[in-house]
Amino acid sequence: MNDKNRDTSSQPKKVINKPTNIIEFPVIAGVEILIDEQERFNLNTLHKASGLGKHKSPTKWLVNQSTIELIHELNSQNPISGSALKVNNGGNNQGTFAVEQLAVAYANWISPKFYLQVINTFLDYKKNIQQPRKLSRLDIIKLALQAEEENIKLITQVESMAPKVEA
Repeated sequence: MNDKNRDTSSQPKKVINKPTNIIEFPVIAGVEILIDEQERFNLNTLHKASGLGKHKSPTKWLVNQSTIELIHELNSQNPISGSALKVNNGGNNQGTFAVEQLAVAYANWISPKFYLQVINTFLDYKKNIQQPRKLSRLDIIKLALQAEEENIKLITQVESMAPKVEA
């Protein structure tokens, strides 16, 4: 993979329903599949949704000759639309992002069952049939506050378990 496919600045695409301020992503096995601004799907979140180990990670799939050929073919067919694959190594939106055809091919490489699950989810998402996990902005703030409260409790627990050192 060359450096032109690497980008650290892209953010996940969020479909926001304006009247209700609800953020929607496709959801597979309870995992939100992030989408970047070019509508590429995050293969790392797909891998997480599969529930399988490192042997089925995107990095393992990307070294296959057939995968490399597919990426080159997609890039040659759509030179204007940008790269079919983008790897973000830093920032808030890390991961390997791929156009839908690559994401579906990756899912097929993982397993036939997962492939069908991904295909059906993507089709439903495009038709707006899927009922994605919906959170209002208020829900997101409440979750952030709960997480911070738990973090403070854990820090307090750790501090109380630390050995006391006398000066």
